[in-house]
Amino acid sequence: MDAALKRKASVLGTSERLIQAVAESGLRTEDTPFIGAEQQAAGQLASLLEGALRSGAIATVDLFDKHDEPSRSAWATWSWATS
Repeated sequence: MDAALKRKASVLGTSERLIQAVAESGLRTEDTPFIGAEQQAAGQLASLLEGALRSGAIATVDLFDKHDEPSRSAWATWSWATS
């Protein structure tokens, strides 16, 4: 079982590297629109989070909290993301 899990992880890692190489090469594939949309959404989220950190609406400890639950009311209500 351990060998199968290791092999699965290896195949997954190889396929992810291949997809990333194709995406970075500039070749257009059927996935290109999805990759672009994902990159745009990631940029928007990064801007929101950076702004929230700068304004003090959230703290770094909240952003990188290892618990899967919000730890501050500003984070829980997402008020910083809707203003």
